[in-house]
Amino acid sequence: VYRRDPERMLNGSPIYVEQNKFDSSPYEKTIGAEISYCKDEKAWVFSHKHITKKVTTKSESESECDWLIRSPETSEFNVLDVTGDWTIWTGSLQQNGHVSMIDNECHEAVDCNYNGKCIDGICDC
Repeated sequence: VYRRDPERMLNGSPIYVEQNKFDSSPYEKTIGAEISYCKDEKAWVFSHKHITKKVTTKSESESECDWLIRSPETSEFNVLDVTGDWTIWTGSLQQNGHVSMIDNECHEAVDCNYNGKCIDGICDC
């Protein structure tokens, strides 16, 4: 579960931050992964502050493009509109990776599988 961080943008694009899978709340102690647009790669990237593809110095590891999963080149503002195969790093680069994302914003109780109420676009179970 990822939620747009309303206080942060990168290159004019939103940053989506990993949330607690049990209740979709922000992590309190755990550092979650992020999905953001990387201007240098011209792609959306999945990254995690503590997971890197290479040994780096502190300044290098803070690069905006230290990605683990990368979309094809795109100018799409909305990550949900990106099409094509993604590149996935699993110790080596894996081409033709399939990444699936959906918007889980609710509009009515049926969107919450009738297990809660839809309040301001979020299922409250």
